[in-house]
Amino acid sequence: MTGASDRLTWLVGAEMLLLDSDFSVTTTRTPTLANPSPGNIAPARLHFESYAAYGSLGFDITDSLNLTGELRYTRDSRSISARLYDLATGLPTGGSSRIIDDNISADNLSYNATLSYKLTPNILAYGKVGSSYRAGGFNTRLSDPRAPSPVQVLFGNESSTSYEVGIKGSPVRRGYFAIAGYYTELKDLIAQVDDGCALTNAACPVAAVAYLTNAGNAKSWGIEAEYSHGFDLGEGDGRLALSGSRQGGKVKTGRYDGLDLAQVPDWLASANLNLRYPVTGDVALTSNVLVSGQWGGKQELTATSVDLDNYVLVNLRIGVDFGKVNVSAFANNLFDKLYYVAQAPTINRYSQPRVIGVEGRISF
Repeated sequence: MTGASDRLTWLVGAEMLLLDSDFSVTTTRTPTLANPSPGNIAPARLHFESYAAYGSLGFDITDSLNLTGELRYTRDSRSISARLYDLATGLPTGGSSRIIDDNISADNLSYNATLSYKLTPNILAYGKVGSSYRAGGFNTRLSDPRAPSPVQVLFGNESSTSYEVGIKGSPVRRGYFAIAGYYTELKDLIAQVDDGCALTNAACPVAAVAYLTNAGNAKSWGIEAEYSHGFDLGEGDGRLALSGSRQGGKVKTGRYDGLDLAQVPDWLASANLNLRYPVTGDVALTSNVLVSGQWGGKQELTATSVDLDNYVLVNLRIGVDFGKVNVSAFANNLFDKLYYVAQAPTINRYSQPRVIGVEGRISF
């Protein structure tokens, strides 16, 4: 529900999520004389309840200065029941460590406060401080008993406080820009790690199990900028959008203290060009070129983590509009760039190869 007066705007709302999920993980192996089992299956049942109420209130202090505050109260409750059974016999296996019955509940009050000022009718500067919250949960795939850092069933909630300043607007006709910088303090960071096993690890010579855990307190920061501009192309038109960012972060406490945050590229950049050219009254040619890339960063939250692969990808799309019908041909990863999505001593995951296709769309 929303409302507004001459200087005041407001919004209130509520939401509810109820989820029951039944799922299973099957692990197969080659039977041997010493161990004739073909593997196991781990069924689990998850129950999740989330309730939230939220509201915002904005006030125009002057014609150019606005203060807006937001509050959100969240109550989460999760429970899980999981077991491990042998695929051949159907009997429980794995001992007491594979009997999982656990629950977690939490409530949180998060906020945002934004002060904005119109430098000109078309340019806005702002400062913002706010908090956020991410509910904890469960890991259902447990470790080999020999694992150096065994999986823990439960991981707790993560909370953060962020500070942001920026400027944005349309100083010229058909042009838009935005520049922002942020700094975030994270408490009980939820991160993905593994249990330390590997086929090359004599102490635990099996495939590693990835899991989520609270990795300690951390900080992250970033600077990002974008600019887009529309232009005429004869009888047609186009828009070019450019964006780039520099970001980073580190864990500040606990056993991961001093490590770079995982899966955070140092640099991101993209260029997106859209063109449209009319042929007849209801027929127009369309095209899109997207160039995107990333550089730097660490793959895992470990002292020996490999670097994320650097890459630049080009996606191309060319189509024809017939009124409300569009037919287009596309090529994603046009130059068939090969890079690592993930690297490990015995397993590597590679990027998706070039994909070429035809797509049709009807607008109603």
